[in-house]
Amino acid sequence: MYEVLVIGGGHAGVEAAHAAAKIGAKTLLLTQSIDTLGQLSCNPAIGGIGKGHLVHEIDALGGLMGIMADECAINYRVLNRRKGPAVQGTRAQIDKLLYRQTTQKYLAVTKNLTIKQGEAVEVLIKKDVYYVKDQFGEEIITKTVVITSGTFLDGKIHVGQQTYAGGRLAERGANQLSSWLNELGHKPTRLKTGTPPRVSWRSIDRSKIVEQEHDGNDPWFSFLKIKNNNEKKSCWITYTSDETKQIIEENIYKSALYSGQISGVGPRYCPSIEDKVVKFPHNNRHQIFIEPESSYNEEVYLNGISTSLPIEVQYKILKSIPGLEDAVMMRPAYAIEYTAYDSNDLQRSLMSNFKDGLFFAGQINGTTGYEEAAAQGIIAGINAAKFAIGESMLILQRENSYIGVMIDDLISHKIVEPYRMFTSRAEYRILLREKNADKRLTEIGREIGIVDNNRWAQYNISRQKQNMLREVLKQSKVSEGKPSVGFDKIGELGISGSLIQELEAAANSSLYENFERKMYKEIEELKKALHVRVPQEIIWDEIPGLSNEMKEKIKQVSVSTIGDIANINGISNGALNAVVNYIRVKSNG
Repeated sequence: MYEVLVIGGGHAGVEAAHAAAKIGAKTLLLTQSIDTLGQLSCNPAIGGIGKGHLVHEIDALGGLMGIMADECAINYRVLNRRKGPAVQGTRAQIDKLLYRQTTQKYLAVTKNLTIKQGEAVEVLIKKDVYYVKDQFGEEIITKTVVITSGTFLDGKIHVGQQTYAGGRLAERGANQLSSWLNELGHKPTRLKTGTPPRVSWRSIDRSKIVEQEHDGNDPWFSFLKIKNNNEKKSCWITYTSDETKQIIEENIYKSALYSGQISGVGPRYCPSIEDKVVKFPHNNRHQIFIEPESSYNEEVYLNGISTSLPIEVQYKILKSIPGLEDAVMMRPAYAIEYTAYDSNDLQRSLMSNFKDGLFFAGQINGTTGYEEAAAQGIIAGINAAKFAIGESMLILQRENSYIGVMIDDLISHKIVEPYRMFTSRAEYRILLREKNADKRLTEIGREIGIVDNNRWAQYNISRQKQNMLREVLKQSKVSEGKPSVGFDKIGELGISGSLIQELEAAANSSLYENFERKMYKEIEELKKALHVRVPQEIIWDEIPGLSNEMKEKIKQVSVSTIGDIANINGISNGALNAVVNYIRVKSNG
């Protein structure tokens, strides 16, 4: 008998299986293809605004994504560099072939983990034990199940009017589990995502495109500060043209998205090129990032022209774009629909409300992106292992992690489109900076058993160094909020990049101390206020700072305390503070 069975070998499944096994649970990872474990299905990049925070948090807890991203990075950038550290996001171009190999390397040496190729097609439950059959009729017995099906559950691929079952191009979908989940009471929905064409780098005219070089820094995702010797690759930029727009407008009826063939809702922040042309008709051109897929092949990813138009139209589009006139298409663009489930039916542990021991992680919960999936995966894996061995499960909060923000959003808000993490989703984002994720979460990871001795030792050394640097910096102008030497200039003094980042983290910690104290005080006061009674005569429309959306949500239910309001689906901490402050002003009146 296994203690944890993880179904699916994408980013959520990899982190779930690794976390459960590290805790000590006997774990089986069941995947349709061992060869594609850790596959970057879409863009060859990890991180970004909000997403980079998630990767740092996964790493701080003892997960894999940050380590593997650093080992496989071929280009780093820090987004929002001119803004404050709380909203800066690390992003790296990743060698896709190397990332897949690195994933398999780490899983191969993870104790307590077995990997098996197969598809789960039937689930029976007897006396709280799961009996899962694969397509060959072999039975797996397990105490808990983590489903991380990605886009494979009832997956349907669309290229123009052509459609066929599949979870990824040239890979079959998984069509057996959804009927069982429906019977349990989980409510299905259809979501959609898409991917652009891949073309040969050698067929691109570089004289017509603009180079975006590696910015010279290695910001790192992992607090282990892993360095690699990979050849650094530039990205390149081009734009669609007036001709591109005309081609799309003339052929829009052939798009699976606009012909009515696709019913699923796509991601708002990663629209297809058809969506861009239709919804933003005033824009005559749209930016395209040409991103290398690997140092070991000539394939490049055309970030910005995801489409479900037919192949012959895709060729016309390429010919209309500067630099891509003679591009050789290696893989076509396509859209994919898949089944997700209402994440409101989950607990904060990511366990089902309908069946103990059943956990969900990744796109099945209505999210989009590698980072969101991996972050859910590590939590589901931890909690499946903890549940199996009879220990308390891990619940992260909005005030201590972006992972906590995401899970709280998923279980309390109605997800009507694929969910993507942004720093703006966190009320306390000043507390949740990338480079203090270890301070927030590594001790938690150590306590639950994922953070090993090596990481723990490095964490303690790093904290000591940070504290020492902070004391030094307090004697400088940093304590006044203005560092005496810009950190961009320190590199000119011959100081290593790693130390520069230590200095930055220490300086930012000093700079934010007052803000942090204020926010932590606000959080504690809000927790204490949950028992405060709400006057029956309160007039919600009079409360300053309370949005119309929040007012409508509160008016729909009967509340007697602030805690009752906090339990309303979709209520923000900002709304709670507005109500608490209003009641206090009135009572002191």
